[in-house]
Amino acid sequence: MTTRLSPTTRFAVVAAGGIGGALLRAGISELVPYDAGHFPTSLLLTQAIGCGLAGFLTPYLLRRGPLWSLAFLTGALASVTTFGLFTGQVILLAPQRLATAVVYLLATVLVGVAAAVAGLHLAMRLIERPDRSDRPGGSGGPRSAVRRQASTGTRPVQSRDPREHTSPVRAARPRWRR
Repeated sequence: MTTRLSPTTRFAVVAAGGIGGALLRAGISELVPYDAGHFPTSLLLTQAIGCGLAGFLTPYLLRRGPLWSLAFLTGALASVTTFGLFTGQVILLAPQRLATAVVYLLATVLVGVAAAVAGLHLAMRLIERPDRSDRPGGSGGPRSAVRRQASTGTRPVQSRDPREHTSPVRAARPRWRR
């Protein structure tokens, strides 16, 4: 049984996640300082980290429920990978260094998409990896997923078998939009 989340709850969860994401962005910017007029390495690094985390965490957060997705994807990682700062940097660079602005624009989009795809691929491989018998409680058989499901109360992510055309994202989304 799922309960409907109030708009106030949703807003509070997104705001809390956004504060954490903004602090993470500020921390990365402090570690890798940016010199105005040069290539914005810290911003590119921040975008890559945020996109990679978004790709990696999406399958896990979708299994946890809407509050987790709102807090981490919509709140924290959206404020880490903010599009406004990205476009603002391109606009600031363009008048003085058009080539740098174009390279930054293309690099940010390509690196961001590549990081998100790599993160998602890594997460799906970790989720689908069969239990190894050398781990405690791991039997390596098909029943281990059933035992894990029963002990954790979560559903395993659906198979990537081409005969099964269902996506864990599409399967989970309709429940949350009630």
